[in-house]
Amino acid sequence: MNNESINLYKIMILYMLSKVDIPLTVKQISDFITGAGYTDYLTLSATISFLKDNNFLTTTTKRNRTYLALTDDGENTLKMLKDNLSESLMEDMNNYLKENKISFKEEYLIMSDYSKTEDGRYVATLTVKEQRSDLVNISITVPDEEMAIEVCDNWQKKNKDIYKYLVEQLL
Repeated sequence: MNNESINLYKIMILYMLSKVDIPLTVKQISDFITGAGYTDYLTLSATISFLKDNNFLTTTTKRNRTYLALTDDGENTLKMLKDNLSESLMEDMNNYLKENKISFKEEYLIMSDYSKTEDGRYVATLTVKEQRSDLVNISITVPDEEMAIEVCDNWQKKNKDIYKYLVEQLL
C-alpha cells in the first residue's frame, strides 16, 4: 500500500464526515470504502486510527458501534486537501450518503445501551433523539446481561411502536 493511496482514504473519510450533520459509524464508512473496493477493512481501520490519533476526528463507542465525527483540525485539513478528490469520487460519496441518509439518521437517533449495576443486575437505557434533545428516554432494569442485550436489540426494531403506544396511553 503506497502513501498516496493511504492519503486518499484519509481524505475520503474526512470528506464523508464533512457532508453529514451526525456522526457516522465505522461500518457506514466501511460499507462505502471497502464495498467499492478502494481498500480492505484492516487498512481502513489503521487509517481511522491515524486520523483519531492526530486529532482529525473523534470516536465515541456505544454498545457495538463506534461513531466518528470530524474535528476542527480535520475540517481545516480537508479544506486544504479536498482538491485531491476527483469529481466522480465526490459524486459517488455524495450519492452513497444521500441514498442512506434516512437509515444513518435513524441508526444515530435511536440508541440503546446497557450497563451493570452494583447489585449485579443490568440497566438498559433506550433513547430516541430529535435534534439534540431526547424525545424519549427509558431505563429498564433486568436481571441479566442476556436480557439487557435483548431489550436493546428489540428497541432498535420496535421503538416506533413502543413510542406510539406510550404516547397513546399517556395522553
